[in-house]
Amino acid sequence: MADVARRVSEEIDAPELVALVVRLGPTGVTGDLKNLIFAADGPKPKTVFRDAINNDIDIVQNEQYCLVYDRPLGSTGLTWKELTAWWAEREGMADAPAMDISRSLYQRLDRSLGDNNAERRILRTYADRYVQLGPDIPALIPQVYLHYDPYTKRQGCGGPFPPADGLPAATAQPGASRD
Repeated sequence: MADVARRVSEEIDAPELVALVVRLGPTGVTGDLKNLIFAADGPKPKTVFRDAINNDIDIVQNEQYCLVYDRPLGSTGLTWKELTAWWAEREGMADAPAMDISRSLYQRLDRSLGDNNAERRILRTYADRYVQLGPDIPALIPQVYLHYDPYTKRQGCGGPFPPADGLPAATAQPGASRD
C-alpha cells in the first residue's frame, strides 16, 4: 500500500496524501538488486561496465578479495538469515550449525574492515543485536562498493576488456577512440 501511495502522490495534487507518505519515511531504490559488491579483504576491486544500459558490471581485477551477493532480494530486503544462507552455500557449509555459519561470515566481514576500529565497533554492536533479536534482522553489509571509477586499458585493469555483444572490440573498451 505504501508503494501505491507514493506513486499516486507523485501523479496527483493531494497534500494530505503527501503528508502521509512523508510520515512513512524514506525508501530504497526501485528495481532489482544488481552488483552488490562488498567486504574486500584485500585490494579494492576494479570494475568495468559491460553494458551501462542494463548496469552489467564485470570485476576485472581483485575479484578474489571481495564478496558479490548474487541472489534476488525479498520484499523485506536482505536479512542476516538470507545472507548467512548465501554464505553457507558459497563456502560449502550447508550442513554446519547456523551459529558456525554466522560466526564464519562475521569473521570474513570483520577482515574487510582492516584497521577501521569505528566500523569494527559497529559490526560488534550489530552482532550483539543479532544475538538478542535473531537472524531475521536486516543484514549489515560493510565496505559496499558504490563508486565506479572508469579505468582504461592503459591503467592496467587486466585487459583486454571483453567486447560487448555485437560491437567491435575497440568500441567496447573504455577510453577507446571512435575515430
